Amino acid sequence: MAWVLRCAGLLMICCLSTEASEGGKDKRFNQSARVNGTGFAIAAESKQLLSSKALRGTKKDSEEIPDPNEEEPIPLPSIHFIAEYIDMASKQINTELAYIPARPYLNIITNSSPIQLQMAGIAAWAYDLEYFKMAYPDGWAGGWKVVAEYINTTQSLLVDGHDVVALLAKGKNCAITFSGTHGLADWSTNLNIQQASLPQCGLFGVHEGFLEAFLQFMLNDDWSDSFEPYLAENCSEGIHVTGHSQGAAVAAVFAACMNAAGTNLTLPDLWRFGKLVHAGRTVRTRVNVTDLHGLGGPGISTTQLWNYQRPDGVFPGSRFFNQDYMSFDPVPWLTYAFRYTHPRARTVKMSDRPQNFGAMTEESMFEPTIVSFVPDIMFHLPPEYLRRIVMAIRSVSVKVVQARGLPTRSARPLLGDKPSIYATIEASNRKWRTTPRTSKKKNMASPAWGETLHLEEYEPGDELEVKVWDAVWPWGVDKAVGTVKLNSKAFEPHGFDGWVSTESGIRLKVSVVISYRDMDGI
Repeated sequence: MAWVLRCAGLLMICCLSTEASEGGKDKRFNQSARVNGTGFAIAAESKQLLSSKALRGTKKDSEEIPDPNEEEPIPLPSIHFIAEYIDMASKQINTELAYIPARPYLNIITNSSPIQLQMAGIAAWAYDLEYFKMAYPDGWAGGWKVVAEYINTTQSLLVDGHDVVALLAKGKNCAITFSGTHGLADWSTNLNIQQASLPQCGLFGVHEGFLEAFLQFMLNDDWSDSFEPYLAENCSEGIHVTGHSQGAAVAAVFAACMNAAGTNLTLPDLWRFGKLVHAGRTVRTRVNVTDLHGLGGPGISTTQLWNYQRPDGVFPGSRFFNQDYMSFDPVPWLTYAFRYTHPRARTVKMSDRPQNFGAMTEESMFEPTIVSFVPDIMFHLPPEYLRRIVMAIRSVSVKVVQARGLPTRSARPLLGDKPSIYATIEASNRKWRTTPRTSKKKNMASPAWGETLHLEEYEPGDELEVKVWDAVWPWGVDKAVGTVKLNSKAFEPHGFDGWVSTESGIRLKVSVVISYRDMDGI
């Protein structure tokens, strides 16, 4: 116990002496500061510290020379570098997930496809114009060609923008497509959810970011020099407007303004982030939009956009959104919290059983009140919209006409020498839930069916496999006596009619027929 008390006493003495020395030091510092100023006192303290170090001696030369093997610290990347890297990565992801997967669907759209499908395709092409011009130098889907193009590269969020507006023409028909969110810069547009108005266009309470994107296009020289003159002079059979995501919203603003403004439109100055991007001016607008289309667009304005060229205010065309029982595209709902509405146009919910909503319904103005459980951004991509529209309105069927060169049943004399034949059709690259099949033709060496099989589960790119079977039930298992594969390139997009040969030498006459359902009936 005694040694514990002794240690405690020594500890108290040390603490008191330390406080006394610190107090004396502070007292000397305060006195010096009062007499000579604080800066002088600090200098005196520094001089005393350096003197004490000098008395202790200097470090050895070997300690002052830096070690050559010591690694230099890696400098942190600048905010500009990080922004550019994120922008580059997002564009690469878009290319891999949105642009390239959309091409198989775009390649099957033809001049005979419904205008809604053609406009959905043109909305997707806005992201992939360079490939479009390379792959279709003579025109796409019956002759659509790019005749004017605008690319906005104004810097935003530390990176250059890449908003694309393209004007396509086929004869006297014209289409304008607006690209959606393409990179980091576009998010400054999406997140600018304040409201703005442009009374001359009948636009009130519009999402400010979408209105600014519209103004940036209209105030650019490309509109006055290329777009507007061509639209006014060469598009007498119709002007269609389309877009995907953010592009669908800007397309709706454009359509509403063109149909309300008259032949001239005075636009205000465009300021972004405190910088004057374009000075306001008066531009010519000798344009009336015929119909409006959109894929997965968000709500646009608190006052619903009207078509002032019609008494009921309805835009001809269709707005599509994807929704299943479990999952849905979240983008059309994003601005619902701010009570932003969609334009007055017919709306189609794309699911296993597509559903139409009239232009004047509450569901069309906002969204259906029954929402699925899981928001899925993959539902928002152009390939998924194209796939669903194609599956809903496009029908592929195969007519099996007849077969020749069937083998005899030499190994099964009790069943007769002539087989009982039927044919099936399935996909060789994936499993269908059901397998379409013809009826049986008994004891025929050259059976003729003339039956049409509807391929409800066919998707573009599927390779068809036609099998010929010998039905030997109940004496045995049905036997495949011939198989032939039809690559989709052999019949897409215009169909096929002719003779094909199986690996066993059987010849089949088949017809692949591609047709379209009425869009209003889906």
